[in-house]
Amino acid sequence: MHFLLDRTKRLVQYAHRVSGTRAGFEIAVETNGTQVASAGIDWICVSPKARTEIRLRSGHELKLVFPQDGASPELYEQFDFQHFFLQPVTRGFDSESKRIAAQQWWHTLARWSGPKSTELRSITAIARRYPRVPLLVVASFDYLHAMDQDLLGAAALLANSNLLLIASAGMRTFGQLTDHLLPCDARLQSCLGGTRGSLNIRIAKRLLQYMGRGPISLEQQKSQLRRLLNKQPPIEHYRRRAMTDEHIRKFICLELKRNSGASRSLLLRKLRDSGRACEQSRFAGLYGNMVTDEKIA
Repeated sequence: MHFLLDRTKRLVQYAHRVSGTRAGFEIAVETNGTQVASAGIDWICVSPKARTEIRLRSGHELKLVFPQDGASPELYEQFDFQHFFLQPVTRGFDSESKRIAAQQWWHTLARWSGPKSTELRSITAIARRYPRVPLLVVASFDYLHAMDQDLLGAAALLANSNLLLIASAGMRTFGQLTDHLLPCDARLQSCLGGTRGSLNIRIAKRLLQYMGRGPISLEQQKSQLRRLLNKQPPIEHYRRRAMTDEHIRKFICLELKRNSGASRSLLLRKLRDSGRACEQSRFAGLYGNMVTDEKIA
C-alpha cells in the first residue's frame, strides 16, 4: 500500500490496522523529504526536488529524478539511505533530445562515485576488471541507446568479441554493436509466458539456464535462440477496444465487488482477455486510486 506522507500519524495508524488483517502487506511512502516521516512506515523513498530543504535524510531509498537543474547527485550522497538511484526523465522531449538526455543520465550515473566509491559504476569498468568473463546485458531499446558508448567501451576491452551478449526483445539493429544482439522477439512469449513488458527478464532467465550447461559464447547462444524461435507460432497481434477512464473504473469497481482480493494484474488480464484495451501503467494508476479511496472511505 502506498500513501502520501502526512504530518499526522492517523493515516499510518489506519493503514497498519488494515494491513494487519492481510498477511504480507507493508506500508511504503514516496516523499520529497521536506517533512519528517511518521513512525511505523516500513519503506521510505525520498525523491528530492531542487532548491528545497530536505529534512528527511535517512531511509531505505533515495531516488533522484535526473537531469534536474539544481539537484546534482553529489548534493545527496552523504545522506543515510540503503539504496541510491538516478531515475531518467525524458517526458516531453523530442526524439533527439530524449536520446541526449538519456545518455547524459547514464554518463552521470557511471561517473558519480556514489556512497561506495569502491564499487564499479559502468559496464566498461566491469569489462576492464573482468576481460575474460562473458558479459550479458539485458535492456530495453531506450536503455541500450542511453548506454551505447559505455557498451562500445566494454566491447573494446573484452578479450574476445564473443564475450559480449546483448538481449533486447524486438531490437534488430544497434549500430556498431548489431553483431552482439541476440535474436529474440515477442514470439518467445509463447514458451516463456508472462507479459511482453517482462519478456526481457524471462529471456535472461532462459539464457542463464543455457549458460549453465557449458562454455558461453555469443554464436552458441544465437544458435540456441534461433532454434527456439523457429518452434514458436507467429506473433499474436491484438485488436482490442479502447476504453475511457470512467469505463475502466466501472470495470474495476464491479470486479472488486465480486472478489475484493483480486489483484491488479489479475484484473488487467481479465479486461484484456475480454477484448478490451488499457495500457499497464494507466490501469495501475486507476486501480491504485480506487483501492486507496475504498480503504480510506
